[in-house]
Amino acid sequence: MAVHNTPIKPLRILILGGTGFIGPHQVEYALSRGHTVTLFNRGVTNPTLFPKVEKLIGDRNAPGGYKALDGRTWDVVIDNPVQVPRWVREAGAVLAPNVGKYVFVSTLSTYKNRGKIGISEADVDQLNAPSAPDATEKDASYGERKVRGEMDAKATFGENKTLIVRPGLIVGPGDLTDRFSYWPIRVEQGGEMLAPGTPDDPVAFIDQRDLTEFIVRLCEADAIGTYNVVGPQYGLTMSEMLYGCKAVTTSDTRFTWVDADFLLARKLRPYADLPVWMPPRGNSAGWARMNISKAVQAGLTFRPLAQTARDTLTYFHQQSPERQAQLKAGLAPEKEQQVLAEWLARAGRCVKRFLSRLGTVEPGEERATLLAATYFFFALASYFILRAVRDAAGVAAGTDKLPWLFTGTLLTTLAMNPVYSAIVARLPVRRFIPIVYRIFIALLLGFAAIIKYGPVTWEPYLGPAFWILTSIYSLFIPSVFWGFMADSFRPEQGKRLFGFISVGGTLGALAGAFLTSRLAQAVGTPVLMVMSVVLLECAVQAARRFPPSFRDDTRARDAADESVGGSSLAGITHVLTSPYLLGICAYMLLFTIGSTVLYFQQAEIVGARYADREARTAFLATIDTVVQSLTILAQLFVTGRVIKWLGVGATLAIMPVLSLVGFVALGTWGTLTVFVLFQVLRRAGEYAFGRPAREVLFTVVPPEDRYKAKNFIDTFVYRGGDQIGAWSYAGLSTAGLAAGTISLMAAPMSFLWLGVALWLGRRNSRMERG
Repeated sequence: MAVHNTPIKPLRILILGGTGFIGPHQVEYALSRGHTVTLFNRGVTNPTLFPKVEKLIGDRNAPGGYKALDGRTWDVVIDNPVQVPRWVREAGAVLAPNVGKYVFVSTLSTYKNRGKIGISEADVDQLNAPSAPDATEKDASYGERKVRGEMDAKATFGENKTLIVRPGLIVGPGDLTDRFSYWPIRVEQGGEMLAPGTPDDPVAFIDQRDLTEFIVRLCEADAIGTYNVVGPQYGLTMSEMLYGCKAVTTSDTRFTWVDADFLLARKLRPYADLPVWMPPRGNSAGWARMNISKAVQAGLTFRPLAQTARDTLTYFHQQSPERQAQLKAGLAPEKEQQVLAEWLARAGRCVKRFLSRLGTVEPGEERATLLAATYFFFALASYFILRAVRDAAGVAAGTDKLPWLFTGTLLTTLAMNPVYSAIVARLPVRRFIPIVYRIFIALLLGFAAIIKYGPVTWEPYLGPAFWILTSIYSLFIPSVFWGFMADSFRPEQGKRLFGFISVGGTLGALAGAFLTSRLAQAVGTPVLMVMSVVLLECAVQAARRFPPSFRDDTRARDAADESVGGSSLAGITHVLTSPYLLGICAYMLLFTIGSTVLYFQQAEIVGARYADREARTAFLATIDTVVQSLTILAQLFVTGRVIKWLGVGATLAIMPVLSLVGFVALGTWGTLTVFVLFQVLRRAGEYAFGRPAREVLFTVVPPEDRYKAKNFIDTFVYRGGDQIGAWSYAGLSTAGLAAGTISLMAAPMSFLWLGVALWLGRRNSRMERG
């Protein structure tokens, strides 16, 4: 029952209280919607508020305290401040015959088993209600007293006239408890700040304005029953809350995440010393993960976190200096610094210190960055075990067969792209990634079995087929990974983090190449393929454990278990209609054409030096090892800074400049030494600068393009460049041109490539600014 579009019928509303924390906004909202409001309270708290509103005076703790309500009638009575259960029965004795509805503001603390995730209003396992109707905080907990209040409300007013609202932590301007206020206030002060638990610990609260507006709308819809009211709708983590608070300040706050057990051992209390936060385990595992679907369907809405944090700070700064100096929740500055010092002194903090000193990974990003690097490690380790096997098969086929292999790869990627896009359109991201990877796992296992047990007569066909499969594999696996990264990190984060994340891939490539160089001749190709499969499944497991996205739109889509949607042909059509995506295509084409020319040079130079397939595999694997070793140093200490300081365009331009020099050198001398030097520098430059900067380009495009258009560019366009390069090389060779001459002809192409790189950098900057 959605209520936010329900026609408004003017109501006569009695609010018990109305001048404390949540009352004033409730009054203003009700008046703004045409209702008549009467307040009943002691006349002590903010007595000058609402001079035009009828005010009845009474003390609910005094004999005859409800006398002012005798004989009066209202459509609705909203009971906000109940602390003592007997207040409900005493109010009912006077009001039950004369009101149409009674609204009792309860609490989520009434639920007994808060270790259960997704508690809904249907859960009846509540705390034990105190037997004494006048129970106070000395006799029963807050939640127990609210249970008794709910029971008495239904008994006194009748279930058909009772509306029970169970909010979580109520926050926002006017809060005197500081249980949420502590965090934006502390963030605003800056410096190193203790953040409890892990960045992914869930938190939940409700802005008092969202709560009170929802209550009024429920009354307008004549709703009864019980509603869990907390937010936000799609969940919130501790890191998202803290960074959201930071976003409304100009502070230099740095968050240091401190383990829950470490905090509890020092008797720091969740929800008090560390407000809002509750360790998500044991009987508090479900506290911040309640089921609020009933309230959302009924029209509960949520203000942005930024608005709540900003308005809370504004309210706080309006208070007296004495009040501002005495926060009622949170850690005292001295205690916070003491705990931080003890935590940082512990062994094992070296990793976070190392990441911090790199200057690219900020607090709160460590887990996502390390998991991304782990994911990429396994993905590239899997591929690089196969890469040397594929390259050896290419050398064995000869340069005259390579153009046909490139053609087969191109046609296969064109056929696969709509199928992949259809999967993306229909399945949520975190479900389709394992499916795509496991399709490749099945294919690799099939090839391993055929190579091991198939007839010898199949061997002439297996080499080309395996070459095509691994060539597609080399594009699809990283493309899916980087699409996921572009969909998870914001553009500013991508510039800082993609270089470091690439370190994971570089280490994986290094491990894969090292294993192949040492084991190729000892275990054979089928065993290498099985090893590759195991590593790819490890990548799947890392992807499944990746934390929520840093992008609001992606996080909401994941939480709703929604797919990217769109057409299976969107990857193609979007590219053809977008100048920006076409520019990325041009950059990719020019890169791959040059790479293909160099690949043909490799086939000729290495093939002339090594006749044995295993020897060629070991030599090429050794090159891979050198490339990855050089790359990792650049990615750790240079890449993030280069992209951040020079910008995306200048970083993209590194590869064209390097290629220009390299092709000239190769065309002039053409020795194995020159080839190895050029190949090592070019591939290291691609992994350290070209690839991370190119992936940043996709952080500013819509989600559909991050997966579909990106995959089309990374596969078909990439292989299209291979095709152009392969047939051009074959044609030039047939015309009698030597390899050195072809290298010299490839050099001018780098000038065009350089222009495209600089244009893309400027366009990316404009799109990031909006």
